[in-house]
Amino acid sequence: MNVRRGRLGEKTAVKFFKKAGYKIVDKNWRSGRYELDIVVYKQGCFAFVEVRGRGTSQLRSGYDTVDKHKRSAIKIAIKAYLKAHRYVSVYRFDVVSIAWDEHGKIVQLNHYENVALR
Repeated sequence: MNVRRGRLGEKTAVKFFKKAGYKIVDKNWRSGRYELDIVVYKQGCFAFVEVRGRGTSQLRSGYDTVDKHKRSAIKIAIKAYLKAHRYVSVYRFDVVSIAWDEHGKIVQLNHYENVALR
């Protein structure tokens, strides 16, 4: 996913979370070379959100592209975030998968909650 589509995907995810009643806590939070796309909060729980986009012609969904290497990087980023923000106690990892058509229009958004970081 190119940078322009990536930023558009993240903006779309932010709108989705706001509409669903989440508070946006952080966007593009970095610790060294590690990044968390979005951090949201709702009903006592923080969610660290990875936004992934794919074209509809792709064989794998955005969710399926969060491989073991990406999960490992996300775990490192989450640990750094927790160390920097000691008030976070209850949290989970979510993935937002966005599908684009051949014209660059978003045609589908799926929110996967509490994804395992194994």
